[in-house]
Amino acid sequence: MLVLKAMIYVTSPQGVLVFEEPESPHIGLQVPGGTIETGEDPLLAAGRELFEETGLTADDGLRFLGTIDFTLTEEGRPYTMRRYYYHVHFEGELPESWEHYEMHAFDGSGPILFRLFWLPYEDARQRLAHGMAELLHHVPATVK
Repeated sequence: MLVLKAMIYVTSPQGVLVFEEPESPHIGLQVPGGTIETGEDPLLAAGRELFEETGLTADDGLRFLGTIDFTLTEEGRPYTMRRYYYHVHFEGELPESWEHYEMHAFDGSGPILFRLFWLPYEDARQRLAHGMAELLHHVPATVK
């Protein structure tokens, strides 16, 4: 089985945007992203996920960084997760932190609370969970 995900590195002069799920602290720090729906273009999915998880829109566009495949096991069955990574940079001042609810969870569950905040690039590289920092080094040096 192949599961497709769109992941977005959001940067600003404040750092790299990350979030935690206060109701599920065991999940760890994440970047915005989520499941690409059947037949959905990965770029469009990245824009949709960015808005759903942060309330932000990438008016200047998203830049494709690459893909990474992971082999995982769930309930004793192996599957492949293919992550499409994108980058968007915001120059304007954004809040230091904010809370946002994702209203459309892929699994159909209720709204999920995200607590979003900025981390310096190196901190994000070291603290992101689930291999989400894999392509962070592809973010242009001018925005780090």
